[in-house]
Amino acid sequence: MSATPNDLPAPPPLTTLQQTALDELLIHLGVKPTQLHAGPPPAKRRKTLLAPAPKRWRNAASFFMRGINLVVNISCVLDDGAAARWHPNAEDIESELPSEILEQRNAHKELFERLMLHVADLEPVLRYIYAYHNNAWSLLVSEFNHVARQTRQNDSNDFKFRFHYLVPNPSIDVLDPPLNTCESKEDRGFAHEWTRRLLLPFRDRFCLPPYVFKSAGLAPGVAPPDTRTARQKERGERILERIDRKTYKPSDKLFQLFLYDETLRDKTDPTRGLLRSYIIVRGLRHIWTSPQTAINGLPAKGIPRRCNATTHKAFRMTPEMVAYVVDHLYCMMSTYEWNKCPRNDELYEDILSLFNGENADDEWAGDTLIYLQSQVFGHYRGGQPADHQSDDSDSDDSDDCDSMDAIKLINDTRRVERAQAALRAAAAAHAAAPAAL
Repeated sequence: MSATPNDLPAPPPLTTLQQTALDELLIHLGVKPTQLHAGPPPAKRRKTLLAPAPKRWRNAASFFMRGINLVVNISCVLDDGAAARWHPNAEDIESELPSEILEQRNAHKELFERLMLHVADLEPVLRYIYAYHNNAWSLLVSEFNHVARQTRQNDSNDFKFRFHYLVPNPSIDVLDPPLNTCESKEDRGFAHEWTRRLLLPFRDRFCLPPYVFKSAGLAPGVAPPDTRTARQKERGERILERIDRKTYKPSDKLFQLFLYDETLRDKTDPTRGLLRSYIIVRGLRHIWTSPQTAINGLPAKGIPRRCNATTHKAFRMTPEMVAYVVDHLYCMMSTYEWNKCPRNDELYEDILSLFNGENADDEWAGDTLIYLQSQVFGHYRGGQPADHQSDDSDSDDSDDCDSMDAIKLINDTRRVERAQAALRAAAAAHAAAPAAL
């Protein structure tokens, strides 16, 4: 809850532009200014590069959902963050909290600080409202929450029928049978042969027979050779039988095929090609640089003036952007609507943990973000992974090669190898140094 004026010292006086922003917000919320407000009298709005304050607040709510956190309780973030950042007795209050609540509050505080960086010009106004207009602060929190959830729902609806994002060559490949364009999603998920493959983990996907697209002229395509071993074929039949009986459920610890660039597949390295699929790249372009850029990338003139990246001034790829799009793509291919999708929160957290988790590999994370940055925003300053020919013939011999446990193991191994290399380098430098006199 917001503190009363008696609990907080007076905020610094507002500038003319800040007072204008305050008036805009209070009028927008239907709250009349009280006699407590300080600073210069309301001023007529001057021409400025900044949008009106209510629009900036709503844009911040959309950005919070897309680029800061998708699954957190937003009201708690705003209330806990504001109290921690602006209340003079915040440290004393926090010292009396149980450890579990304090840990959650600290997480909320960190997210709130990221939000304030995004709306730095509005922070004095928000602090003023928090101190002197309790009702207005509650209304701001409510509106922020509503706009954020509406943004998520709008993005989910916009992805819903973008089936051409799912095929490798949209100008040539045609799904057979086509996915329906009505509200029902019952023909997606494991019910459709192509979405089934995209939602399967690698070990199961390579056990199924090759998929044949139709050509753009709606003629049957050419079937790729079936390179499966007898063991894979037998396993594939069992998988299809279980899917027909609706008893098949892949492990939640295994990442789905749509997250990978198949051309970089390496059964000994579960992070190779992970989060580099053409589907993820198209989804990121869809959200940030407009659906018109999803397939072919940016036009020659660069990032469009009217797109979310420009609106939010977000031109640097972050883990939260990636996780947000992965969640929407998963929901798009599944039979679930967003509010009933059982894996959304868990999948979002799994993707974030690849970048920020205890066992994250900083080198892989940085290179992955650089790659996605180049594909979406065109600012590339890194190298592509080395060419690699995948061996699919024995992919089922390493059942958990694309699991979170395997990824943690290989990341730990890489850290040990880098530490050992650093020690060897230090020892060599010490041995080469002249002996002290």
